[in-house]
Amino acid sequence: MKIGVGLPLVGEKIRPEIIAEWAQRAEQAGLSCVGILDRVVYENYDPLIALAYAAGATSRIDLVTSILMTPLRPTAQLAKELASLDNLSGGRLLAGVGLGGRPDDYEACGVSWERRGAIFDEQLAELRAIWRGEREWTGRRIGPVPLRPEGPRILIGGLVKSVQRTVSYGDGWIGGWIASIKEGRAYGHSGNPRGPGAGPEPLDEKIGRVRQAWAEAGREGNPIIIAGAYFTLDPGGRDTARAYLAHFYGHDRLLKEDVVNAVAVTPGQIADYARAARDAGCDVLKFQPCGKDLDELDRLIEAVSPLIDEDRG
Repeated sequence: MKIGVGLPLVGEKIRPEIIAEWAQRAEQAGLSCVGILDRVVYENYDPLIALAYAAGATSRIDLVTSILMTPLRPTAQLAKELASLDNLSGGRLLAGVGLGGRPDDYEACGVSWERRGAIFDEQLAELRAIWRGEREWTGRRIGPVPLRPEGPRILIGGLVKSVQRTVSYGDGWIGGWIASIKEGRAYGHSGNPRGPGAGPEPLDEKIGRVRQAWAEAGREGNPIIIAGAYFTLDPGGRDTARAYLAHFYGHDRLLKEDVVNAVAVTPGQIADYARAARDAGCDVLKFQPCGKDLDELDRLIEAVSPLIDEDRG
């Protein structure tokens, strides 16, 4: 299993050069990907623009959206943006897509919160059709022509229909965040812990359902599986995590505490999360930082270096 890292969350407090150096250091250390969360009503950078910036500073590391709320974006424009980023980065995009969990993002974009699932299903089918060149307007297709016949790699996130959508439209599945480790087994959330189909659930069971459905559908190869986990190795520990996450999860006090309690705050916990995710069948575990300083990244790299060496070995 490979290890990835998220980019810092709070855009207005992050200098552009931090994103570039963060991605460069992650690549040099042998991490497999950098990723970024998506929100609209929040002070973060747009994920596709931020990843394009990171792509220009690197040459090998994968670029992950986790997750991109596609119903908030016009499908034709989204198809163009995703293909553009994938082409310009040399095929490094892993587009984790889903619905998101905040109604205010939908309200701000003038998109129906109630129809988000139906919109998402329509988009997934339309994106593939656009990339295959099956849709034309005034006799022309939407470009650029993607590097892969089916378009950029798409990973489906979410709860209720994520397995079905992964098999029908995706190249894999992307999870939310690991909530706990019990007897060496990872339990995780794929969405709102108190929403429909709420977790946490054993990560190996979810991945098992994805792989079983994939095989039963006759899909070739194996689905790409990515899970996430929050971390901080700042001396302030969980207090640092609480202060950092309070803004992002401040709309839901119970959810905020759930996330804070799940944060890995020691190198030992990071190793436990990684090994449990590997045993559950993950291809990549992406650690999302609870800080914006490069020292946080350096501490993670030091903690996971033995795990990267295991993967290389």
